[in-house]
Amino acid sequence: MRRCRTLEFDDLVAAGREGILHAVDKFDPALGNKFLTYAAWWVRAKIEREIANADATIRIPVHLVDAARQVFHGTFKGSEAKRKAVMDAAATWRPLSLDAPSSDDGRPLHDVIASGEVGADDLLDEATVARSVRSAIGRVTLTDREKVIVEYRLMGEATLEDVAQQFGLSRERIRQIEVKLREKLRLALESEAGQ
Repeated sequence: MRRCRTLEFDDLVAAGREGILHAVDKFDPALGNKFLTYAAWWVRAKIEREIANADATIRIPVHLVDAARQVFHGTFKGSEAKRKAVMDAAATWRPLSLDAPSSDDGRPLHDVIASGEVGADDLLDEATVARSVRSAIGRVTLTDREKVIVEYRLMGEATLEDVAQQFGLSRERIRQIEVKLREKLRLALESEAGQ
């Protein structure tokens, strides 16, 4: 389970207790399941839902959070089009700081928006996002293999299988490298926004 920064331990215990009560209500021994196995599933589901509802500034439906987590970890079972749609949606979930520099001249976004030069919607177009990611790539030290993976997986539409075949590695290894790359880029983008 992931860590929760916004809920107290007592709140998590209360969510787990709700899960147990729900399991008691729904349990049917005639189906052949053991209560412990059944209850554990409900406890985990209630706690994860509580974390998902409390963790974000903007509440995002739990099924979308789960899909984004699966895409991020490389276990998403949907088509490439659905994977891309989830990635695009997930990119908009993190609130954008108005103190972050604009990509063009370095002025804070609130100054650019207040001046009327650019609308808030224009700031998040694909080209701006791509420029931000490319600038983060420029600030992060990457191996040649990592650069190719970024280009094919994060900036392109190649599948894990395609990239794995190119490097002679397993899909799981490519997914692990991709997770590390995403974290490097996220930290680079956050440091840029914090400057």
